Amino acid sequence: MMDPRSRVPSTIMASSKFLSHLHSLFPAASAFAKNSPYAYIAGIAFAAQSRPQDVLAVYLHARSSNSGTGITTMTKAFREALFKTGVLYGMPRMINALAEVVKAIPEEEGGGKDAEPWRSHTLSPETLNDKGVKLFDETYGDKAQEVRSLLKGLHPDFDYFCMTLIYGPVYAYDGILGPAETELAMIAALTAIQSPLQVGWHVDGALRHGASREDVEATKRIAEEIVARVSGELAEERKTFEAAV
Repeated sequence: MMDPRSRVPSTIMASSKFLSHLHSLFPAASAFAKNSPYAYIAGIAFAAQSRPQDVLAVYLHARSSNSGTGITTMTKAFREALFKTGVLYGMPRMINALAEVVKAIPEEEGGGKDAEPWRSHTLSPETLNDKGVKLFDETYGDKAQEVRSLLKGLHPDFDYFCMTLIYGPVYAYDGILGPAETELAMIAALTAIQSPLQVGWHVDGALRHGASREDVEATKRIAEEIVARVSGELAEERKTFEAAV
């Protein structure tokens, strides 16, 4: 069988050296280390920058750092993190990133073809709303009502949409990533799209859910370094283009 790493083109930003550096930034003693958080944090940041080939490079680098059941655990966490955060950085970008990842999962591991859905598809809207409100309140603490009032003021359907269609079915599912890791994933996405107000909300949420300050700071730094790397490359490409015209 062809080595899946051969799918990665040579002209990518997520080089092995850069990814090893990002890996070193996340605390090895973190309570969440089994899911290779550096990988899904980096994957999210590259997906948010519309770099699906770099997302693939991150995934393959993480595969090479795991073995046996560790690969399965990491793969599920990686896909779930991209899925949970797609609503933040854009569904098309999430789809493009996941498409690259799924194609790289070997057939002997199922090839990304899951026999059963990960979430229940039979929960009532009322149940989903209750789950969403509970998670939202636990995440935002004493700011929950203030933020919900903000959402309601922006659009009459926004609060319902967030609680019943996002927080309830998407974020509240904790079968793969628990609340703290979900918050780290959201911090990565929001940092990558440069939304400091929301980053602040979810930093507080991550800490409320049990993430350490070191986990949070490492997440932000990984995403920030990816944004800087992509921005620097784009600036160089712009200079080259301007010099040619």
